[in-house]
Amino acid sequence: MHKDTGWPNLWPGFHVTHSHIRADSALIWLQPDITELRCGKCLSRVNAVHERVQRTVRDLPLVGRPLTLQVQLMRVDCPHCGRCMQHVRWLQALSRITDAFAQTVAQC
Repeated sequence: MHKDTGWPNLWPGFHVTHSHIRADSALIWLQPDITELRCGKCLSRVNAVHERVQRTVRDLPLVGRPLTLQVQLMRVDCPHCGRCMQHVRWLQALSRITDAFAQTVAQC
């Protein structure tokens, strides 16, 4: 496992902090860009973070290997909605699979 800085922007609003690529699987750790936090309900920009939570998410295969993401998400304090999860463009609320993975499975 090592720190990665050269990953393309596959997960908007997040950056790769570490990765572990094996012969049979890939695991990538993501952290949010806290300068772009938005409320998951009303999409307003928010500055206050209530807590950080870790979510394990499946994504499309990476170089033929099943890909698992360890995503750090923020529970934010929205002035309009109260406490809720941050908005993530590529992940539905409470989902454990990315939108791209869900769309690919639905087309099969």
